[in-house]
Amino acid sequence: MHNENLEDWYYFSSPVYKIKLERYLQLLKDVSEQYDEHDLEIDEIYPIEQSKSFELDESISDFVKDVSQTGWNILDAQGYDMDNLKVYVGELWSQTHHKYSSMDVHTHGYGSQLSAFYILDCNEDSPKLCIHDPRPTKTQVELPEKFSTDVKFSTRVIEFDLEPGLLFITNSWLPHSFTRNRSDEPFKIIHINMFVENVVENDQLPIVI
Repeated sequence: MHNENLEDWYYFSSPVYKIKLERYLQLLKDVSEQYDEHDLEIDEIYPIEQSKSFELDESISDFVKDVSQTGWNILDAQGYDMDNLKVYVGELWSQTHHKYSSMDVHTHGYGSQLSAFYILDCNEDSPKLCIHDPRPTKTQVELPEKFSTDVKFSTRVIEFDLEPGLLFITNSWLPHSFTRNRSDEPFKIIHINMFVENVVENDQLPIVI
């Protein structure tokens, strides 16, 4: 039977935000090198290097402020009451993925509200950022997907092409991963987690942009 009056609604979307911030690219490349631990032996099974955290480095304070302000704007636009809250970068470190390295699907907890990825070095054979369906109950009854290049209700994973200078931001509850690095050249990103805390006296309130 054809249902001419069938209505449908779609709720609980999973937003992904992208912004080009090329003005910080060379600075972040240079600063991240200072925190890389090059003396560590690269694991053959997991050929990844992770730097020490450097969110408090004064030389990148403008970048940290821009990311924090953007994070506040995002949460405010999502409908959260941010009037007496501020967003701050609590974790920021670089990851260098050598050939065949990848990142398994995961989320971020421990109070993190937003996660971000700033692309430092990549090429056409570098990994892609993947965003996964966050609805665990849907996976229990999943059916085979039709082949489609379009995003459908049935879509399980979205892949994003990357280039240096791009910043991606997602809610920290959204599962993400990176595909395997097929390139002989290292793939390098900065990984950022943002947190929220109450504004205290003498704090500067965020400016809505």
